[in-house]
Amino acid sequence: FSVAMQSLLLVLAACLASASLAALSVELGVDPAKLSHYTAAEFTCHDGSQKLPLSAINDDYCDCSDGSDEPGTSACSNGFFFCTNRGHESKNIFSSRVNDGICDCCDGTDEYAGVVKCSDRCMEEGQEKRNDLNRFIESQEKGLAKRGEYIEIAAKVKEEALARKAELDAQITEKEAVLNEMTLKKENLERIVEEEKEARRQLDEANAAAKEAAQEAERAALQAENEARTLEAADDGSGGLEAAAAAPGEA
Repeated sequence: FSVAMQSLLLVLAACLASASLAALSVELGVDPAKLSHYTAAEFTCHDGSQKLPLSAINDDYCDCSDGSDEPGTSACSNGFFFCTNRGHESKNIFSSRVNDGICDCCDGTDEYAGVVKCSDRCMEEGQEKRNDLNRFIESQEKGLAKRGEYIEIAAKVKEEALARKAELDAQITEKEAVLNEMTLKKENLERIVEEEKEARRQLDEANAAAKEAAQEAERAALQAENEARTLEAADDGSGGLEAAAAAPGEA
């Protein structure tokens, strides 16, 4: 088509749309999340600028500065038209794209004037999205299953580790008892050794004292014997020379 023909078709579409505006629902192009604003007794512009009767909704005249009174027509360039797109993702498009001869919504609801015939492509376009979602869910399920396996393995490892720890604790307790017993025996042996050393020292001292006493007694006895001989010699007149000769070993 030439540019002139396209312009003519758009003008024709606008005329057809204007002719059928009386039949437009106030809910046409409305986001379901905002539907309550369009079903009240009167409509309030979303920016709060003014209140309008419901007959002013989708009448192809832009009353609200934010374009919220014309969700289903292209009267407001800053308004939004809601594409339901059943079977695919819903979305909002600028109201200026309504009846512009281009199928912006995959369900074709934005071209209701009939200048172009828009087939419903939502199921087809949404299939890939659903396939991606199914693959994602499948991968998540596999991941969860693998995570369950890891949790089970971790629980088993933890159980084994706790059992091993309990075993080692028991061994440590047993060895500590043996060590304490051996330490006590060592202390007793050391005490016995010290006692034996002390007894030996005392015995050595006693032996030395006894030996010294015996030597002293021997010396005393010898001296007494010498003195006795000296006295005997003096009594019989032999004198000191005989006494000295009778006592060899004395100078």
